[in-house]
Amino acid sequence: MGALLGGISLNSIYTFRSGLPVNIVLDRPASEILDGNNTDHSAGSPNLRPDLVPGVSLTPPEGRSNKLGGRWINPAAFAVPAHFTWGNAPRNLLRGPALWQADLGTAKRFPILKDRLSGQFRAEIFNIFNRSQYGLAASNFTTIGNAQLDLKTQTDPSKIAADNSAIAAASATFSQTSAVVNTGATGGGTPRRIQFGLRFEF
Repeated sequence: MGALLGGISLNSIYTFRSGLPVNIVLDRPASEILDGNNTDHSAGSPNLRPDLVPGVSLTPPEGRSNKLGGRWINPAAFAVPAHFTWGNAPRNLLRGPALWQADLGTAKRFPILKDRLSGQFRAEIFNIFNRSQYGLAASNFTTIGNAQLDLKTQTDPSKIAADNSAIAAASATFSQTSAVVNTGATGGGTPRRIQFGLRFEF
């Protein structure tokens, strides 16, 4: 039993963290903005924010879906700001899906030559429960906002119907979790990884 079970070690790492910040952004025509400045960030992301709709929950009516393609934010909670006003939604007002992961490692040490040479066999499993870790939800409100803005000035029934259809279609995909948090081969948030190692000590 000593030869079979002796020299075995077990170790683990548990990682828990809250979700990353989610910033709801909006691209508006320069003619709608107080200073006329609607310069996007260098990455092309809008730098403006929408209004919060009073009394409407930020959580979707069906609840937050922690799965790929599920909605995380309620699009009905936001609206395009009035002409020449800034949006009142604060920066990074939400958090994305939380991350937790369990890693497990075990090693067996065995003698080869007494007091001179020994070996160690290791097995390590990262994300042992193979828990899916999703990235940030889509948070660009521009498509919905543009349709809302156009709807305010439309009198043509066909264009009003087109704007409503655009809002409905964009609302269906707004805030979806469309990617995993880590698409690389290593690090936190990857699918389950198993690796083995053999080491000699002398």
